[in-house]
Amino acid sequence: GDTLIAHLLDGKLQKIEVIRHAVGINYIKSDSVKVNRLTGRYLDLFFTNNTLDSTHVFENATTVYYYTEKDDQQGRNETSGDTLRIYFEKNRVSRIFAKGGVKGSYFTF
Repeated sequence: GDTLIAHLLDGKLQKIEVIRHAVGINYIKSDSVKVNRLTGRYLDLFFTNNTLDSTHVFENATTVYYYTEKDDQQGRNETSGDTLRIYFEKNRVSRIFAKGGVKGSYFTF
């Protein structure tokens, strides 16, 4: 992004704001082909105990992420909209809330 602002409280990360041209990338260990990606005009990352809790993406929001289910089924989720809110549990995507011009695809391998 063009601007990055980190909010700390008592030395703990609370929030990161990425302003204009926001991009978040997570490389999956031992697989250079699968790259989780999040883009938008603005991106807010929220933390609890220094662990990512949720993210809110605004304006032209898109996400592509790869997943593995408990039964070892794998796939890819692609979602876009005006606004995306993504919630995490145990370092995994647990919910996606999309609003405005929503498009999505869910692929299994």
